[in-house]
Amino acid sequence: MRKESLFGSACYGLAVVLSCVTGAWSAPYNTTRDVFAKPSLQTLTERDVVVVEQTCLNGWPEIVRSSMGEALDIVNYVVPRLETLTAIISEDPVPSMALMSNADRTLFRTFESFFGQIYFGTNTQDAKDKNEDGLERVMTVLATAQNIRDALTDPDSVNINVYCDDGWWANTDPAGSPRPSNRHWFDGRYWTPNNQIGAWVNIPRCRDDARTLAYSYHPPFDVPDDAATLVLCRQGMIRWYGSYQGGDTIGQYHGPNGIRQPSNAVQLNTLSNYMPHTILHEFTHLEPVMGIGLDDECLDNGAEVYGWRCIRQLARESPEKSVNNADSFALFAMAIYADNNDWSTGVSRTLGFYP
Repeated sequence: MRKESLFGSACYGLAVVLSCVTGAWSAPYNTTRDVFAKPSLQTLTERDVVVVEQTCLNGWPEIVRSSMGEALDIVNYVVPRLETLTAIISEDPVPSMALMSNADRTLFRTFESFFGQIYFGTNTQDAKDKNEDGLERVMTVLATAQNIRDALTDPDSVNINVYCDDGWWANTDPAGSPRPSNRHWFDGRYWTPNNQIGAWVNIPRCRDDARTLAYSYHPPFDVPDDAATLVLCRQGMIRWYGSYQGGDTIGQYHGPNGIRQPSNAVQLNTLSNYMPHTILHEFTHLEPVMGIGLDDECLDNGAEVYGWRCIRQLARESPEKSVNNADSFALFAMAIYADNNDWSTGVSRTLGFYP
């Protein structure tokens, strides 16, 4: 689950839900029958990343597919950069930071900011052991990027149903029995008189929290082709659609003709406002993509914290958990792709920034 916190950063949670996203909400909630018509079983049994268009407003399926294309562009860029980092820290000795190219220095510093220190020198056996741990973390993040790349490159290899909202949740089952608690909702998407598939699920719906942008979960019952569910909430879709209509996409931060932000002008968390960030975050939770998804979180005085604050806390205190945090991976990928700046300090800096 991905949310936007009251402080403007993104937040996530885990239950039967594998992930969730939140954002600003101001438009009225309009639940028309056409929007929430039950998808055909034929559509849902095709092995593919399927956008269930009956849940979308006009133009929304196109931006979902465009965002998935952008997410693929991002991981296609991130994978070779991580392979470069693997080669750098496998050298003996590892080159001095000052002697690295601007691009490689930015890559090295950004990885350590997100996932903890990865190189400790070679003077002692303890340092060498820590280097091995660092290399393992790089390889773990690389494997995550490769898994998502493979799923987006070959959608036929996975089965994910993508919805533009979650109006199917019901407060009674098909027999009219009430829900067992005020946190339970009935998933009857696949229910027919001859195929009685469904279950009560303890899950927060999109409309239960106006900050929620997306969530994903695997239904707790047998479904056609074992499909996972990814919901992009209406409140998020409205915002993303507006951004796309205005030409505001993550692609404008990438490449030689991309935006180069002034130092200290832009917060890293700004990059989480783009739909590809949400796609990357949610894909780390999906069983067809990752098997056991990423789900480590960070706490501050018992409460979950998110965005850059969470990322830095995990990197400093629990590097081994940072590589299993969906937000850390998604925002790292966005930062590496936005390659006209160094984002390793949580704000835009001149590329190759070196204190």
